[in-house]
Amino acid sequence: MATADIYHEPQQLMRCGVHAANNLLQRRAFEAGDFDALCTELCPSTWRNPHRGLLGNYDIEVLSLALLRQGCAVTYFDVRKPLAALPLETCVGLICNVPQSSFLGLWQSRHWFCIREVHNTFYNLDSKLAAPEPFQEAASVRAYLAASLATHPSTTILVVTRTTPLP
Repeated sequence: MATADIYHEPQQLMRCGVHAANNLLQRRAFEAGDFDALCTELCPSTWRNPHRGLLGNYDIEVLSLALLRQGCAVTYFDVRKPLAALPLETCVGLICNVPQSSFLGLWQSRHWFCIREVHNTFYNLDSKLAAPEPFQEAASVRAYLAASLATHPSTTILVVTRTTPLP
């Protein structure tokens, strides 16, 4: 399968939540302004919105609400469970959140990225990658996540499922 057939947004600023959602949905469903509006909806009367970082890093509440409005449900995967319990064959995909150091390691932030199956192949659709990276099989996805958890025990794995049929 040519990666040209796969929708993959590259990283812009700290908009990884927007990119992860769009990469999961395989289309440009959201822009930063859409996520900003969701932040305001979630917390309308504050000067500094707690759902968005100063540079645009959005939290799980915004990402979950955005995907819910696209007919998807987001549930946390308990990373204490074996990764074999991940329902890769029945979910839309995974959205992961990992810690990362920023600018000379002066502060810690977090990064959202998506893993999903497209045309019977699983792909890492991380917006920081130049192109989608295929996994050989579902076991390779689990091995990748196990390595991520070993390096970053605070990695969050979200399982995304459909709540309504695709449009």
